[in-house]
Amino acid sequence: MNKSDLKGVKKGSILDISYKSVMGGTKNNTYIVSARNLVSKKTVDKITLKNVNNLKGVKSYIYIRKNGYAGMAVGDLGVSVTKLKILKK
Repeated sequence: MNKSDLKGVKKGSILDISYKSVMGGTKNNTYIVSARNLVSKKTVDKITLKNVNNLKGVKSYIYIRKNGYAGMAVGDLGVSVTKLKILKK
C-alpha cells in the first residue's frame, strides 16, 4: 500500500480492507474514514478509521509517511494490508 492508493480518501469515504495480523490472522473489514490530519510536525498523514459493523469499537489508523509508504495499525498493533478497495470517495 502506498500514497497513491489513498489519494482521494477523505472524511466519510468507505474502504474495504483485507489484512494479516499476528494475533488475529487474516481479516476482511469495511471501514469508514472518521478523520484525516497531519501529525508529527506535518510529516505524517494520519487517517483514522472506524469499523462499519462496530462504530464504538477499536479504531484503526493508516499512517502515510513522507517517503510515500503507508502502514496500518488496528489499535496499537501493526498489521500488513493485503488488499485495499475504495468503495465510496
